[in-house]
Amino acid sequence: YRPRVASALKFDDAHELIWVGDSKGFVSSYNGNDLSFYTGFQASSHKNPVLKFLNHSNSNGLLSLSSDALKFTNTGGNLVKNYDSFSDFKNMKSMTFINSKNQNQILIAGDLPSNSLLKFDINYQKVISRIPYNQKVSFLNSNNNLITIGKSNGELDIMDLNSKKNLIIKSLQCHSSTFADIDLKNNLLVTSGTSKRHSSTLIDPIINVYDLRMLKSLPPLSFQAGPSFLRLHHKLSNTIAISSPSGQVQFVDMFNQANFSMYQVSTGVYLNNMDLSTSGNYLAFCDNLNSLHLWSINPDHSSMCNHSVSLQYPTIPDFDYTTKQSFHIDDYSKPLSLVGMPYYKDILLSAWKSDLIFPAKNSKIPKKIDNELLIKSKKVDGIIYSNYDKSKYGRRNLYQKYQSVDKNKKSGLSIPKFISQKTIKPNNRHNVHDFIDENNESLKNLNINSDNNSDSDYDDDEISIKQKIFQLEPSKEYPNKIPRAFQKLEILYSKFGINDFNFEFYNKSKKYSGLETHIENSYMNSLLQVYRFIPELFNFLVENLREDFLNLELDVKNNRTYSSDHISSILIEFGFLLDMMVKAKGKHCRPTNFQIIMSSNPQAFALGLLNFSENLKMKNIDENEPTEEYLKNIVQSFNRFFLDRLSYDEQKQKEFINKSNLKLNENINLETVVQISACKFSKQKYEIIYTLDVFSSTAGIVQRYGEMGSFFSNSINKRYNNIPQTILSYIESSMNRVSATRGWCDKCHKYQTMETTRVVRNLPKVLSLNLNFTKDEWGQIRHFNISNKQRPESLDESNSSLGSISNTSTKNRKNYNNEVVKYELMGYVAEIAGNSEESSHLVSFVKIYDENKEPCADDADTQKPYKWYLFNDFLIMPIPEEEVFNITYWWKTPLILIYQSNKASNEFKSNFDTRLNDEVLYRDFFAQGTREGKIIEYELLTDGEAPNPGSLVAIDAEFVLLEREEVELRSDGTRSLIKPQKQSLARVSVLRGDNGPKQGVPFIDDYIIIRSTIADYLTSFSGIEPGDLDPATSKRSLVYLEVAYRKLWLLLQLGCVFIGHGLTNDFRIINIQVPKEQVRDTIELYFKPDQKRKLSLKFLSYFVLKQDVQLGNHDSIEDALTALKLYKKYLELKAIGEFENTLDNIYHEGQRLRFKPPE
Repeated sequence: YRPRVASALKFDDAHELIWVGDSKGFVSSYNGNDLSFYTGFQASSHKNPVLKFLNHSNSNGLLSLSSDALKFTNTGGNLVKNYDSFSDFKNMKSMTFINSKNQNQILIAGDLPSNSLLKFDINYQKVISRIPYNQKVSFLNSNNNLITIGKSNGELDIMDLNSKKNLIIKSLQCHSSTFADIDLKNNLLVTSGTSKRHSSTLIDPIINVYDLRMLKSLPPLSFQAGPSFLRLHHKLSNTIAISSPSGQVQFVDMFNQANFSMYQVSTGVYLNNMDLSTSGNYLAFCDNLNSLHLWSINPDHSSMCNHSVSLQYPTIPDFDYTTKQSFHIDDYSKPLSLVGMPYYKDILLSAWKSDLIFPAKNSKIPKKIDNELLIKSKKVDGIIYSNYDKSKYGRRNLYQKYQSVDKNKKSGLSIPKFISQKTIKPNNRHNVHDFIDENNESLKNLNINSDNNSDSDYDDDEISIKQKIFQLEPSKEYPNKIPRAFQKLEILYSKFGINDFNFEFYNKSKKYSGLETHIENSYMNSLLQVYRFIPELFNFLVENLREDFLNLELDVKNNRTYSSDHISSILIEFGFLLDMMVKAKGKHCRPTNFQIIMSSNPQAFALGLLNFSENLKMKNIDENEPTEEYLKNIVQSFNRFFLDRLSYDEQKQKEFINKSNLKLNENINLETVVQISACKFSKQKYEIIYTLDVFSSTAGIVQRYGEMGSFFSNSINKRYNNIPQTILSYIESSMNRVSATRGWCDKCHKYQTMETTRVVRNLPKVLSLNLNFTKDEWGQIRHFNISNKQRPESLDESNSSLGSISNTSTKNRKNYNNEVVKYELMGYVAEIAGNSEESSHLVSFVKIYDENKEPCADDADTQKPYKWYLFNDFLIMPIPEEEVFNITYWWKTPLILIYQSNKASNEFKSNFDTRLNDEVLYRDFFAQGTREGKIIEYELLTDGEAPNPGSLVAIDAEFVLLEREEVELRSDGTRSLIKPQKQSLARVSVLRGDNGPKQGVPFIDDYIIIRSTIADYLTSFSGIEPGDLDPATSKRSLVYLEVAYRKLWLLLQLGCVFIGHGLTNDFRIINIQVPKEQVRDTIELYFKPDQKRKLSLKFLSYFVLKQDVQLGNHDSIEDALTALKLYKKYLELKAIGEFENTLDNIYHEGQRLRFKPPE
C-alpha cells in the first residue's frame, strides 16, 4: 500500500481555486478561503503521481502531467482531451508553454524514449517536432523568448526556440547534484538544488540568481534552512518567496537581502509543495500529512487571481418537497438528487475537515464564559456547575419551529424593496421611474420625495416587513430574541448603488435624520445623535458657526499661514454636521466630513478611537478582551475625548475673539483630598473633568492592604446594604467616593495607607455620565427593575433606575447655593448584545421636546411636551417611555447617560439672528503661501457683489478615489455590491450666475488637501493630476477642507440658488444638504421620465448650445459654465413656450446618435 501524498500544487489563473495532484494520479480543486472542495478527477489511468499543472487561461482549463499521461480538463473536471495514446509519452517529467499568450503549443521533457524534447500542439493533438536532446530533464520553464532546461545532474541549458535550429545559447553548472526547484519570471531565473556530502544528499543553502537578458549570474541569496521551494513574486519584481522542508518561509528582496520577512508554517513533518498565487496575495503549502495550508495577509479583501471569474455549479432542479414523490432505486432515468436534502446554513458534518481545523472565516474562537456564571458556580468532583438564568437565556429544551431558508428567500420578506423595484402608481408623481443613466452612474440623480411616508405607498409585503422591522418587544414565541428594531442594520446595494436603498422606509419620524453606517468609525453615530438633541449644546454649536474662526492659524495681514501640524476644529465640524441634519428634514445624512476631521486628529489616533472596523476584527480573535468590552471602552473613551476637545476648541476661540458671547463652559469641578492618619498628612487638589465615570459603591477600594482596606469596604457595603442598587445610587456614590490605597508619603518618606476622598463640587448644565458596572452589578440593577412592579409615572430616584437626579445630592454647592436643581435624562447610549453571527452594536434613546407646543399655562411646573425616540443608525421611530426605561432585558445595557438641568433651555435655535461672518468669501485662505507662483483661475468677490437670497451661482465639483468598491461575484455570474467606492472632494468651482458683465466668472476655485491615501486620481473625469493636491509640489490654490466647506455653507445660508449638472451626487460627497428650492439641476430640467434616460452634460451642450465640451480631461470651471448656459437657455425656451418641443427633439436626435456627440 502506498499512501497518497500531494505531488503537485498550483493556483488557478482565472478562478479562486487551488489545484492539488497526489501520488495516486488524482487531482482535486479547492475553492476560496475556506478551501471548500470543488471538483476532483483521475488524471493518470495507471495511478502514477501528478507531476505538474499548467493553467490554460484561454479555455478556462487545466493541463495535468504524469509520467505516462497528459490530460486536458475544464475547470469543472470534465475531460476535454486525452493524450494518453502517444507512444512518446513515457517517463515524462515536466512541461511548459512555448508561448504563454496563445497557449497552443507546449514543450515536454523528461527521460523520453526518443531522447528528445517534444513540441506538442494541444489543439491538433499531435507532436509537431522532436528536438534532439540526449539528457534527463527535471524542470522546464519559459518566458516566451527562452526555454530553461533543468537537467537531473544539476546543469541548466538555456535554449532559444525562436531560432530555426533551436540553439542552446548558454549552459550553466548550477548545482553539483540535482535541482530542488526552478522559477522564471520575465528575465530573472532562480534555482535551488542539492549536493552530495559524506555519501548523503543535502540541500544547498545558496539560491542562484541569473539575469537572462544579459546571460550572467547575479549575487546569490543565502537561506540556511535549505531552499526547497522558490517562487518569484508576480507583482513585486524584486521579491522572492522561499521555503524550507521544515516550513520556514522567507520573503526576500533579492537586491537588498537585509530587507526580508520570516514566517513559520505549522507542518506535520515536512513540506512537499509550495505555490504563490498570480495576484501575489496568497501562499499555499502541502505537507506530508496531507494538509493544505493557505496563507494571506488580508483574506477578506484579497483574491487569488487578478481577474477572478465566477465558478459554475450544478443547477439544482426545481422540486416540490412538500408533495411526496417516489421512484424505484434502480430507475436510472431519475437522478438520485431528486431525493433532496433540507436547506442548511451551517457546514454539514460530512463536510468537516478530517483534522477538525476550521478556517477563521467560518468559525470563531469561543467566547469566554460569562463571569456572572463563574461567580455563582460550584465545583463538584472537578466539574463546575452553575444555575441556569432563565430570564437571560430563555427556557431550556424548547423545540424551535423549523423555517426553510428557501421559503424566506422566495418570499422576500427579510428586507424592504429597493426604490427601483417599487411599482409605479399612476396618480403619484413622486414615485420612482426606471431609467438608464448615460454616464453609467445609475440612480445618483434620482429625485426621491421624502415627505410622504405613509403605508399607502407600500404594497402588502412591505407593510408586513415594516411591522417586523419596527418591532420593539420580544415575541411570545421567542421571548429572549432581540426585537428587530434593535438589531444591527446593514445598507444593501442594488446595481444602482446606494441611492436605490430605501432609507425612508426606516424613518418613522419624518423630520429627524438618521446616520449612515458604511463609513469608518460609525460607532460614534449613537452618541452624536444624543448630543444633537441637547438644546443647550445644539444652540451653542450652531450659533458658533456665525463666527469665522479660520483665522485661528492664518493671519493674512502678518503674512502667516497654517502651521504644518494644522489640526482642524472638531467643535466647528460638529456644528456643521448638526446644521446639515436640521436642513436634511428627515433625509439620511452621511457624517463623512466629521470623520475626516476626526481621523486627522493625532490625539484621537493615540487613544485608539479610529480604525474601529479593523480593530474590531482583531478583537474578535483576541480572547483576552471580548467584543462587548471593547465597544464599551471605545465609545466611553470617545465621549471623554469629544467633550474635552469641544472645550479645548472653545478656549482656543476665546483667545482669538475677546468679545465673544458664546459660552459652553460645560465641566465638572472635582475636589480630591488625600489624608494619611499615621502622620496627619493632608493634600488637596482641584481638577476639571467633562465626563463623570460612574462606578459601584465599593469600586476603587483596594482590599489587599490589610485591615484598613477591608474596613473601608465593609463600611461602604453596610452603608448601601439597605439601599436599592439602582443607577441613581451608583451615581450618588460616584459623586462622593472614599477609597483606601497604599502609597508613598512625602512627609514621613515611607509607604503608608492613604484615604482618598473625591467629591464633585459643581455640576454643569449638561451632565455626561459613563457607566462602568460589572455584569453582577447590572444583574442587581435589572433585578430591582423586575421586582419593582409599580410602573413609574414620574421619574425620580425612588421608583426608577433612570430619571431625575438632584443637585443637592452633594453638599456645599458653591455656584447654586444649595438651590435644588433637577437634572432630567435627555438620552442615553445603550449597547445591544450581538450573537454568533454578528458583533454587538450601539443604539440611542433620545427625549425630543415638541417645538410647536407649549406647556400648560395653568401649571408652572408642567414640562413642555416631549416624545422619546429610538435611533438605531438610520432607523428612527418613536418609542414608549416604559420601553425606554425598561433595562430588564439581558441584551440592552446603558453605557452613557446624558442629563440636562432645568436651568438649561429646552428650545432649539437653528436660525441665525445676526449677520454671518462671510469674510472667507472675499479673501484667499491658502493652506500654504500666497498667490505668488500659483495658478489662479478665479476672481474674488467684491463688497458690491455680496450674495443675496436668490443669487444664482453655478457649481461643479471633482473627486478622487480613496477606496475602491467591494463586489461579490455570485456563482451565476452576477455581481453584488458589498461596499461602494469611497470618494473625497478634490476641487470645487463656483461661478457668478446673475446677469451682468461678470456672469460666468469663477469666484471660488479651491483644490483640497487630502490627508488620506489616494487610490486613483480619476484624471480623465476629474482633471486632477498627481501632485495637484500635495502642498509641497502643487501650484494650485490649495486649501483645507473646512475652508472650502465654509464657503459653500455660507452661500447656502445666504440663500443662493445652486446651478449644476448632477448635483445630487456632488452634494452627497461634499457632505452638505441643500433644500430643493435652492437647486437648479440641469440633469433634471432636461429630462423626460417616459424616455427613461438622463442626458449627459456633453450631449446637451452639443445639441442645445452647439458647443463641444469635455474634449480632454474634465474641468470643473468648464462644466459649471456649461450648466449655467444650459439653465439660461432653459429659461429662454420656457419663456417662449418652446421648451417641450426642444426636449422632444433632443431625445429624438439622441436616439439617432445613441446620445453621444458625433466625433
